[in-house]
Amino acid sequence: MCAEPALTAQIAIDSLRPRDISTYPSKNLNASQCYLVMIKYILPTDQSIQSSCPWHDDLHVENIFVNSESLTKVTGIVDWRWVGLGPLFKHACQPYLLDYNIPPTVGLDRPALSKNIAQRDPAVQKESNSLYLKQSLCVFYKTL
Repeated sequence: MCAEPALTAQIAIDSLRPRDISTYPSKNLNASQCYLVMIKYILPTDQSIQSSCPWHDDLHVENIFVNSESLTKVTGIVDWRWVGLGPLFKHACQPYLLDYNIPPTVGLDRPALSKNIAQRDPAVQKESNSLYLKQSLCVFYKTL
């Protein structure tokens, strides 16, 4: 039986190498027992994020239909084959909907526009404003 969390993690990882799965059933059993010891150190204790909830793994603009007269009203969501149920903490990631081709935001600090943006070329201003809004949306999502 495993007792120390760091040692337990290493034993569990070493025990479940792909080549060992079918060859060494006793190692699999040992790894499972080690995971049971580690579980209290891995899983969050807050019940509000442990309960099961649906998650649409392929949610992006092409799968969301909106009312053409009122773009803030969602009329449908398609491509439900990727939906699954699981604890909320398992889904703690930035959704594809917010996957922009932009430099990543770090931490929870709000992005800032360049101080001399007014003196820049209008095309650069437009690009800077667009980047600012996209990064702001990503930071806003992280702070919800």
